[in-house]
Amino acid sequence: MALLLNRRESLAAATTAGEARPLPGAKSHLRGELAQERRHRLAIFAKLRKLSLMKAGVRFLASVLLLLALAAGGCQNPEKKKKTTKQETKPAKVKPGQESTDVDFDGFVSRLRKAVTAHDMKTIAQMMTADFGYSLNPERSGDGVFQFWDENNLWPELEGILSEKFVKKQEYMVAPPQFADPSLNYDGYRAGIRRVNGSWKFAYFVNG
Repeated sequence: MALLLNRRESLAAATTAGEARPLPGAKSHLRGELAQERRHRLAIFAKLRKLSLMKAGVRFLASVLLLLALAAGGCQNPEKKKKTTKQETKPAKVKPGQESTDVDFDGFVSRLRKAVTAHDMKTIAQMMTADFGYSLNPERSGDGVFQFWDENNLWPELEGILSEKFVKKQEYMVAPPQFADPSLNYDGYRAGIRRVNGSWKFAYFVNG
């Protein structure tokens, strides 16, 4: 009886040990999954490394191009740079018959127009030449100009002529522009301004 019980206990222990032992197929399947996961991680790492190398290459190429551009700008020929500067600062020439672009002249005409509009004879006298011409027939110049303008009511006419565009005629700047065109034979009222000792002066206002 005791022998029978011992055999049954041995059989039960063997059965329990057999159930707890893993099957050979399960181990193989687990190893396959682990290997597949490892390969997947390695592939992701390789892609990330390749992308990082590409970004580094782009940054390096951009730095090289920037250095080349700076070097090209800094190596400009000094002679060429001087010529460019001279061309930029070279003043425009005023051709015969072309409106003056002289800032001093524009300022002078502006002050003269305001003085004439206000009949400011003191200011006008300071802006005139000493031999200011105000009549051709008979010929008159110098003193008496304001009295002549008053007697002949020439202030509105003078104001109108000075509002015209001034153009170059010989050593004078004249208005209206028709007077500078020889083909028109203009003989109406006109005004002339010229430089005297480097300053602009009102030289004449005549008719005929």
